[in-house]
Amino acid sequence: MENKNKIHFECALCGKIIPKGKQYICLERNVEKIIADDVSKQELVEIIDSNVLLIFCKTCGKAFNDKKLSDLIKNLASLNK
Repeated sequence: MENKNKIHFECALCGKIIPKGKQYICLERNVEKIIADDVSKQELVEIIDSNVLLIFCKTCGKAFNDKKLSDLIKNLASLNK
């Protein structure tokens, strides 16, 4: 980001600036835990920590569907065993 008053992102793949109002794909790493809400009697997910890993423009992001990303991450994780 260039300026504190202007928010924009750059695609991690093609480098294109993603202007305000345009859709983009964001990959994040969250540390979460399930908690019980005593008032609503529902289980909720509390986000402890969240970090943006990669941001892609919509065009580049379309190449990564959920299955492809899941398989890729599982393969990477298996290399660390």
